[in-house]
Amino acid sequence: MARSINRVILLGYIGSEPEIKHTASGTPVAQFSIATNRRWKDRNTGLLREETDWHRVVLWQPENVKPFLRKGALVAVEGRLQTRSWDDKNGITRYITEIIAESLSFCGGPAGSGDKQAKPPAGAAAVEAEGAQANENKPFEATDDDVPF
Repeated sequence: MARSINRVILLGYIGSEPEIKHTASGTPVAQFSIATNRRWKDRNTGLLREETDWHRVVLWQPENVKPFLRKGALVAVEGRLQTRSWDDKNGITRYITEIIAESLSFCGGPAGSGDKQAKPPAGAAAVEAEGAQANENKPFEATDDDVPF
């Protein structure tokens, strides 16, 4: 029998200030969104296009990273997908798919943030180096802007 895998890895920017709530037993849980984007050259028009995807993230026990969870922070999230359902006040069944974070690493703050944002933990450089190495393995696609003449 084959084993299944439910694994998500995202590198993106926190898109909203995290909302931290507590369960009935007092366990803290943070919810926030992460924006990821992709760019490509449209084959029909030749124009560069960009598309942004938003991902809802749930992080249990966020106490040790709470000071760094800020809108605009670049983070790497590793976790699993989970879909929940509930009935709204009109009796309509609603669904939501979330990433349940099992690992969160800070890769730096937003551009131009200066000293206004708390410094990310020292381990952030390792995640940034892994991301740079992953980009080196991607094939290079030249655009008109890359040609020097």
